[in-house]
Amino acid sequence: MVKRYFTGLCFFLFCFSVSFAEGENPNPTPNETEPSATNDQMSSSESTDKSDNEENPESEPQNRDITYEHYHLFQNGVTEIVVTNSSSEFYVAGNDGFVTRYKYPQLQPDTWQLSDISIKKMALHPNQKHLAIYESNGLSDHRISVWDWNKKECLFTKKLDNSVLSLVWSAKGTYLFVGNTSMDGIYVFNLNGKKLDIFDVPPGIVLLSATGPSEKSVITYGETGRLVYTNLKNKQMPIQYPTEAYLKSPELIRNFTQIIGYKGKQVFVIDALSGETLKTYHAVNPIFACKLKDKVPLWIDSGSSANNWCIRQGNAKTPDFKLPYRAKPVAARHVGNHIAVGTNTGRVFLLNQTADSKITFSEIPTPNLNQILDIDTDGQHIFFLTKNKIKYINNYNDAPKLLTDVKNVNKLKIYKDGLLLWSNKKTTPVYYFSFKTNKKKIIYHPKETITSLSIYEDKITMTEYFSGVTSINLNTGSCDFCYSATGIQDAVQIDKTYMLVTKSSIDKNKTPVFLINTKTGETLPFPVEGEFAFSLTRDDLKYNELSCFVINTINSENITELFTITVNTKKPAESKFKKILAYKTEDLNAFVASSKKQILTNLGGYSLIYHNKNTQQTISLMRTYTLTNKAIFTNNYILSLNDDGSVLWYDRENLNAVAISTLEY
Repeated sequence: MVKRYFTGLCFFLFCFSVSFAEGENPNPTPNETEPSATNDQMSSSESTDKSDNEENPESEPQNRDITYEHYHLFQNGVTEIVVTNSSSEFYVAGNDGFVTRYKYPQLQPDTWQLSDISIKKMALHPNQKHLAIYESNGLSDHRISVWDWNKKECLFTKKLDNSVLSLVWSAKGTYLFVGNTSMDGIYVFNLNGKKLDIFDVPPGIVLLSATGPSEKSVITYGETGRLVYTNLKNKQMPIQYPTEAYLKSPELIRNFTQIIGYKGKQVFVIDALSGETLKTYHAVNPIFACKLKDKVPLWIDSGSSANNWCIRQGNAKTPDFKLPYRAKPVAARHVGNHIAVGTNTGRVFLLNQTADSKITFSEIPTPNLNQILDIDTDGQHIFFLTKNKIKYINNYNDAPKLLTDVKNVNKLKIYKDGLLLWSNKKTTPVYYFSFKTNKKKIIYHPKETITSLSIYEDKITMTEYFSGVTSINLNTGSCDFCYSATGIQDAVQIDKTYMLVTKSSIDKNKTPVFLINTKTGETLPFPVEGEFAFSLTRDDLKYNELSCFVINTINSENITELFTITVNTKKPAESKFKKILAYKTEDLNAFVASSKKQILTNLGGYSLIYHNKNTQQTISLMRTYTLTNKAIFTNNYILSLNDDGSVLWYDRENLNAVAISTLEY
């Protein structure tokens, strides 16, 4: 167990030393060339746009620099690398929403999770402080946001309807150019998030944008092979040139005077002033690693055999090299005398070239942690589930003790003198593990993957998306109740008669929350309007008090609302509903936990939010470098299970963060 302790809101930072592979030295690599959205969208009444610069009255503005010296393994791979003008720092982003800034050449890290979805692109502002990112789940969720990296503060977020193809700042940072697949082909914002109209005629789908040092005009490279110069003062397009169409990964070299890109098996070098093709080079699967000042294209390419790679600089080629873990390069950038390479394994390497032209590498360290998948508590003991073990502790000072080995489960829940174990990722049995016998047994074989599981006395209620609701008596093993329907999200038994259910709303009435009488089968829709309700949670003491999220559409905008529900079991039609939080976008990753009139949620995705139903006070709790995935209450603490598998401990009384726990292999 690795523990990091907090004092109030100030946390101590841990730095790990960097060790290079034995016998390798950071010699120059291919020749050096000549030098030439979040919390502000949250409200308790109505949601706001981060670009409006309205502050959440319950959260304190960040007015200090925040650094978290943590080495990170990017889950599901690296996506992008950008470098500062001086090459003294470089940023690495990943599919897990994390960004790490490394000091060069010391490789001192500063890690922060900026998103709960993949970060596809980054652009560093000329002031070297503001970082623009493009976040996308690859489907319908597309966002750009701009961050003050030093303060770890989001300046604005914009939700887009189309995927982003390019992201770049103008020379002075006045404009942020967002090339995309919309009819306009490009959006332009200023540093405050205001959308600017600088084109009289849209230039088409834009794959590359750049301005000169004076920012008097902008050049855009379009998908169909058009170089267009636009005057930023009068919006006129005085010059257009045809050039090579459909170049992939276009970027600038030679101080803005040349454009490179590839298609087929060739890298093209284009004159940015005329559109003329100056040169082509043979390439297989190029991953560009150039700096703006480079004279000749520089890229990583496939080698002569599988899992072999080489560095190409124009016609020059290094001998083949291999990376450990069968890693495949997916992003690269020229940094000082090295090439930083991000891989599909989430690891980052620095490549350098020896005197005999061979390529050697240094791996940036990554933590060897056993990721915690789920947590639960009986109030005193805390149980940690990893990929293959269950461990438990009583306090963050304790050394974790092994309870049992497991496999094929990623969820656990306390039940009497044991644990229920199951998976919400694959179709596997539901198990009961007994503390007394130290054995587990199968109690249910689901037809499909279980989407939710809840407990009431000796019954467990499970939902399966296409099959509906099944309630099993754990004493007899018999099925006490079944309800067949599609689109069911959650089902929670309230008492011996009533069960509350959330679902997707496929009827015209838009009622995604309803009550079932489990004795008669009668259903009662509740007057909560929306397209989709989910994450239904019961208070741990008052079973008729519940919370859930509802996604609704207002003025063509999706919003996510958090409701509390008090079910009147004697007169169900008189049940009460109250909206306590709203977020101005769709947030399907939101969770809620409830205990003793206290609510925890990560709605909005940026920090853990505490809401007291008695005082109506809403507080954003201090976060660390990672976002919250789930939270639970114990007798004395609030525990936040984070996206990277660590656990952050808060004192339940004063809400101060006190420690972080991680499990080592």
